[in-house]
Amino acid sequence: MIDRFFNHINQIDPHIKFTQEGLSDNKHAFLDCLVSVEVDRSLTVSVYRKQTHTDQYLQFGSNHPLIQKLGVVNTLFHRADSIITKDSDKITEYQHLRKALGNCGYQDWAINKALNKDNTKTAATSSNQTGKTTSITIPYHGDLSEKLKRIYRDHGITTHFKPTNTIRQSLVHPKDKQPKGRIRGVVYGVRCSEELACQDSYIGETAQPLHNRMLQHRRASSGGNDSAVFLHLKASGHHFDTKDVRILDREQRWFERGVKEGIWVRAEQPSLNRGGGVRAKLSHGWDRIIKEIPRQLSSILEVPGSREDNKVLFQTLMQCFTIPDNNV
Repeated sequence: MIDRFFNHINQIDPHIKFTQEGLSDNKHAFLDCLVSVEVDRSLTVSVYRKQTHTDQYLQFGSNHPLIQKLGVVNTLFHRADSIITKDSDKITEYQHLRKALGNCGYQDWAINKALNKDNTKTAATSSNQTGKTTSITIPYHGDLSEKLKRIYRDHGITTHFKPTNTIRQSLVHPKDKQPKGRIRGVVYGVRCSEELACQDSYIGETAQPLHNRMLQHRRASSGGNDSAVFLHLKASGHHFDTKDVRILDREQRWFERGVKEGIWVRAEQPSLNRGGGVRAKLSHGWDRIIKEIPRQLSSILEVPGSREDNKVLFQTLMQCFTIPDNNV
């Protein structure tokens, strides 16, 4: 009946053709399982790998969270425990996995840690003890993020990581670059174009297109509340070019954009921000960390790589500012 049915389904549509594969040495591959027909007609299952399989898994030395690397170990050994029916085949598979993972940089302690689930302290355990279940997502930056995860775990906070720089972000740009003046939801820095004679600068945030906001800085306000930038230009006769306005950060959400503005004002100390000029009042306990942020308005020319090098620190700070108060 197999051949009759096979011929039948291939005659239904001229554009859809099926293929079939029979037993080879009483064995048949199905997905990642190799099903063997024994002498007594019983079935045994083992792990199937194509001939082109290279045993290349996530390298242990790569810049990925430890939990992801341990997850690779868990997945491979869980598959061996779940589908292999013979104990002798399981032992062979365990030995193969340890050798393959060793070639990818996994040491015995990492493999044993992944398999010893009972001794692995999780954030969920801490959350159950405190009765609080809160999660947070922070950018991954090696040991720094791992240390933060342990600190958050002690407070009943589950930590998730997200990548900051990926190959796709560096190579793939499906959309045309938007002109600076049309970008919305930004924290920006304005520096006087008379760089040698004037060191004044200003930091602000806006939800409207940047070009519209710059026009407001160049003219008097109808309500009498003139911009600090406008008052400086009026009093000094100086000017600034829109092309020299620095976009320090982008954020569409109102609260988070205010926090980012506060961080940049604290880091840059702009002279034209009256009374701080920000709506988010940050604790001075963060000053030591904020001082590590490289200044962007010290020169009109961009400092190559300074924003990228500091992106992880800045995003981590943002997550700290937005944790619910009852968990801090």
